[in-house]
Amino acid sequence: MRKSEVRSPKSKVGRALVPVSSFLALLLLVSLVLFCQKPLSQPGLVVQDSPADSAVLRTSVVTFTWLAAEQATAYELQVATDSKFNHLSVDDTLEAESETVAVGPDGEYHWRVRPRSADSVWGDWSATWWFNVERFRIVTSEKTQGYPHDICLNGGRVYVADGEAGLGVYDVSNPESPSLLGTKMDSMNIAWGVFAKDSLAYVAYGTKELYITNVARPESIKVVGELEYIQPGFGYGIVVADSLAYIAAGPQFVIINVAQPAYPNLIFQIRYPHDCKSVVLQGLWAFVAVGQLGVAVWKTDTTPPMQVGSFDTPANAQAVAVSGSHLYVADGVGGLIVADISDPLNPHPVATLGLPGYARHVFVADSLVYVSCEAGGLAIVNVAQPAQPVLAAIISLPYTMCAQAEGGYVFAGDRDSGLVVIKIEE
Repeated sequence: MRKSEVRSPKSKVGRALVPVSSFLALLLLVSLVLFCQKPLSQPGLVVQDSPADSAVLRTSVVTFTWLAAEQATAYELQVATDSKFNHLSVDDTLEAESETVAVGPDGEYHWRVRPRSADSVWGDWSATWWFNVERFRIVTSEKTQGYPHDICLNGGRVYVADGEAGLGVYDVSNPESPSLLGTKMDSMNIAWGVFAKDSLAYVAYGTKELYITNVARPESIKVVGELEYIQPGFGYGIVVADSLAYIAAGPQFVIINVAQPAYPNLIFQIRYPHDCKSVVLQGLWAFVAVGQLGVAVWKTDTTPPMQVGSFDTPANAQAVAVSGSHLYVADGVGGLIVADISDPLNPHPVATLGLPGYARHVFVADSLVYVSCEAGGLAIVNVAQPAQPVLAAIISLPYTMCAQAEGGYVFAGDRDSGLVVIKIEE
């Protein structure tokens, strides 16, 4: 072997270390560059403007505004029903310093905003402010003498089916100051339903299925006529049209001719295996809440009237109300059921809204449905789009049993509070 071909192990190791040294130098250079690079700046803090902290609003459509933050090109707005923002009702990212949005039902809300820079760096959250949406406000209550099962508004008065206390008549010409005008009681019965028309008040009065009173002088209410039919029955819900009274009477649905109030005459009766609790009319059609059987549809211009349709509900149909081509059902634990009745021969549910408590009474006026939910309070539901009902408010009351609305006020019957007056603020 030639001398020039001899290679030292030491020189081989040295040559191998050259690339390693270069890599370490490069790594050190990159580290120095990164270390010396200036970090991206964070945008300034957002200062909120409106709604003011602890404000009370009479609308659920709220405009949020804040001052422009330094270096901010976008913002995130959060609105929640809790101060920890675990339950968000709004979480939007936008470029403007304001947003108008519907936040939800009445109640307390919390809101905050954080900015974002052009480099997509988020700033800190603003302070947390809170506000209260209150479109429905309790203005007064008047203790009733019994447990109000049903109420009817007529001519500046509220007529109360007041349970064992019978019929109660209240002056509500000044809605925020109701006063008792008079009462009438049958000590052997329980008043469940009431309908007032002209100078007469018709009471679905337990085993005395119909009780007709003259209320022209409420301080001295006179009994005009009554009907206590021999067959089993128990008057719950009542509606009167023309000269006929329609009564949901427990195990039966009855129609009574009241053309002569002193001599009411039973003209139709049919038995049901379950409780009839409520009846409502629309033209020639009668819709009857029949408990576990759901809702029955009756054609009333035939002799005798005929049941022409029905539909079941998930729970226990307790009460019905009608507006236009839709029927609203208080369905016990099933909440509110909305049904399309544009074809009364083929009624069918189109929406369900779960509610707290037990839905036992329902009333509809304009685009709002009032559902009395016993221990769950009074639920107010927006049905401007009937197939998409939206909860507007829950009025917290001890045990709500009935409600009607008129002239910007809601009159609710509560077992413990009596006659409760709620002002519609929006």
